[in-house]
Amino acid sequence: MIGEISLLRVILFISIFSIFSFLEKIIPRRNQEKCTIRWINNLILLISGSIISRIMLPLAPIVIGLWVEEHNYGFLNLFQFSDIMNFLIGFIFLDLIIYFQHRIFHKVNIFWRIHKVHHSDIEIDASTALRFHPIEIGISLLVKSTAIIIIGANLITIIIFEVLLNSLSIFNHSNIFINKKHDKILRYLIVTPDMHRVHHSVKRDEIDKNFGFCLTWWDYFFRTYKIKPKDDHILMKLGLPNIRKENALSLKNLFLMPFRKKSEII
Repeated sequence: MIGEISLLRVILFISIFSIFSFLEKIIPRRNQEKCTIRWINNLILLISGSIISRIMLPLAPIVIGLWVEEHNYGFLNLFQFSDIMNFLIGFIFLDLIIYFQHRIFHKVNIFWRIHKVHHSDIEIDASTALRFHPIEIGISLLVKSTAIIIIGANLITIIIFEVLLNSLSIFNHSNIFINKKHDKILRYLIVTPDMHRVHHSVKRDEIDKNFGFCLTWWDYFFRTYKIKPKDDHILMKLGLPNIRKENALSLKNLFLMPFRKKSEII
């Protein structure tokens, strides 16, 4: 079963990634220079993260979900909720945990050193959704698995959550144009590219806004929502202000970035 689920997720991932990569070519939001090196680096980071996920397979969300179902563990298994209510509570709880994980990765220095690999991309597009240090991938697996044990989410909830989280991450990192009317409607529920782009600004007060990956509700409720950047979406600078040179963004330095002091990143 795990093998079949993993294959389905890979097929869905490739399909979603291909769709938004294509849309970026025909309806781009921002003009970007040729980005072959960026894409190669981001894809290699994805592969490295996948290796970490394979090593940590016993602690992967799907495996933990099967264990939770077998042992009737977690909050939801203490009550006789309907299947729909089980799904809604489980999904919303998992998304809330991801929101707070993201905030912690910005506020706690040891985690920010890891997470800034993601923010170091000087442009954002579908490939940026892949740009996470392998250590962050491992930590995220542990956080999600712990959350699944606490809430007692069932396997269907976990699969849908994982697929939507990955798909929406590709969507909201993608460099695609959505008109203001449709963008406003989408923001009532999900994070849009324009909303998430604010989070990738070089300005610190904008980096610490719009933490959501999937649902927008948490940014509204916890007052971390910012409707637009100070600069226009077309003109705004993305990435980190002190890590912009090409050699600092080489694949080697991306892997070593969490372990280096600011003065060592040139």
